Amino acid sequence: MPDTSPSDVTVAPAVPDSRTAARVRLTAEVDLHSESNFYGGFAFDVSTGGLFVTLFDQLPAVGTAVELSFSLPGGARVRCQAEVRWRREPDVSTDDLLPGVGLRFLGLTAGDAEAIGVFVAMREPIFYVP
Repeated sequence: MPDTSPSDVTVAPAVPDSRTAARVRLTAEVDLHSESNFYGGFAFDVSTGGLFVTLFDQLPAVGTAVELSFSLPGGARVRCQAEVRWRREPDVSTDDLLPGVGLRFLGLTAGDAEAIGVFVAMREPIFYVP
């Protein structure tokens, strides 16, 4: 992860249980790692506050800090720190809900925040956010 000074890092606001940012569709491979593990998964949606990463193996615990890396369509590569906010465990009784973790962006460079913001603004939301 590149070294950044405090002046070019934006901290994403805390997102309460009810969403405050619209999610939009995104299909991207995601790499993340914690102090002790490396994970690879897929994202199918993103918001300016974070994203859900589908993981099929061991899921990191809620509260785990991870380093996150993914590409937006068009080539912009986002690298930032994130926190696991919630988990969805594997459920063999349904194929509708994929297992994985909800991540909240903790530190985005101004460029990464802008790239995500532009991407989200140009897409239709997955559902209405009041």
